[in-house]
Amino acid sequence: MTSTTNNNKAKRQSNPIVSSGFIIFVIAALLIDGTVLFFSSQDDEVLFTMLNDNDNSVSNDQQQVESLEIIEGQIAITVHRYEKLGNFHEGLAAVQRNGLWGYIDKEGNEVIPCQYESAEGFANSCAVVKKEGMYGCIDTKGREVVPIEYSWINRYVGYMLVNKDGCGCLDDDGKEIAPCIYSAISPFSNGLSRVQKDGLYGYIDKQGKEVIPCKYEYADVFSDGLALIRREELYGFIDKKDNEVIPCQYVFAHSFSEGLAAVEKNDTDGLLKGGYIDSEGNEVIPCIYNVSVGMYSFSNGIAIVMDEQGNLGGINTKGKEILPFVYGDIQVFENVIVARETTSQSYRLLDKTGMEISTSMYDAIYPSENGLIIVVKDGKSGFINQDGKEVIPFMFDAHFDYDSDAGWVSGCTPFKEGVSIVRLNGKYGVIDEQGNEIVPCIYDEIWDFSEGFAVAKIANEWGYIDMKGNSTFPQIDI
Repeated sequence: MTSTTNNNKAKRQSNPIVSSGFIIFVIAALLIDGTVLFFSSQDDEVLFTMLNDNDNSVSNDQQQVESLEIIEGQIAITVHRYEKLGNFHEGLAAVQRNGLWGYIDKEGNEVIPCQYESAEGFANSCAVVKKEGMYGCIDTKGREVVPIEYSWINRYVGYMLVNKDGCGCLDDDGKEIAPCIYSAISPFSNGLSRVQKDGLYGYIDKQGKEVIPCKYEYADVFSDGLALIRREELYGFIDKKDNEVIPCQYVFAHSFSEGLAAVEKNDTDGLLKGGYIDSEGNEVIPCIYNVSVGMYSFSNGIAIVMDEQGNLGGINTKGKEILPFVYGDIQVFENVIVARETTSQSYRLLDKTGMEISTSMYDAIYPSENGLIIVVKDGKSGFINQDGKEVIPFMFDAHFDYDSDAGWVSGCTPFKEGVSIVRLNGKYGVIDEQGNEIVPCIYDEIWDFSEGFAVAKIANEWGYIDMKGNSTFPQIDI
């Protein structure tokens, strides 16, 4: 199988830095007649910097750079008191000490004490924390903005879904939108949230009003203005006013995607077949396809369908065959298609018309948003461009994981913020889009970069790295 999630577990985290390439592990600050003296040592070399606020010969830019180095030096010392580190979000990172979590800033100051059993990253000046087995929210000053009294909290833009003896909804300020009376609740979609009560499904609006009563055997979230529902064991669709605009007549169905919904019904011979309907219930693509593995929704203008022999092909929204029925696996991405023929274990890269981009075949292919595509071949991974041309050599670690949905674990992450985390000889490092190594492959783990930093690990020691290869690790660790 292929997957864009790719090896995002390529070990990542978040990072502070240690000035101009120096790994600073000893810093002393003395105040003498208004002058701050900073000492640091690297190997046997002693570095000395003087910064005087009254010295006009030092430019503002120089002061900013030197101040940044000081900040990085402080955090290089303080992070080593923590057992685990988190990514920076809104200038703060969750850290663990003595089994409890708190937050530090980019200067290494512990601005929120380590007192929580768990702590998530900040978003919109709010973070979910856990204390005495219950969840609540704090602001960046550590003040409790949502009481720590919920069994769980899931945050979304503008609201939170919570559980306290039942599921409910709060706004960003912790004010109750919907009481905790439901056995299940889903994120808002098309302005409505699906809820379950007494074993039946309905919908609430963003004011918490139950606009569609809980009366359906099953219901999905709204998509394209319609929601899939089940009544008397058959599937149909309702609009936001609870009108059954497409009658419950299908043995099975999927929610609408790109204006069409996959449906399944019995043909004249009593055999179950699949096709596609529009929002008015018209069968625009006939129910003629094999449904032994289910039907696929449209994605990027293409739906994957199966013939009677169990081979996969692809059709467009008009029902025209784009991909012939010769494939055992097809993955449709924004700009390319990844496909494996039934007689092969290797994947080909196709364009959106089904034409081969190159004649090369790969063990696995993982398209990414910036246009560079991760590929695995002969147990090694590298990058090709949209034309199939190799741009970063096949040199990174890849292995097959039978427990992974993707199968092959590539040892590379998709490029994000211009960098990819890669694995070489069992260690992790970072490369840029030209394949240049900007962080050497010496780390046991590296997490995704966030706000310029990534959490990294050497042996049992956690620290931060930046995109220039600076780190908070002592030289002896490196």
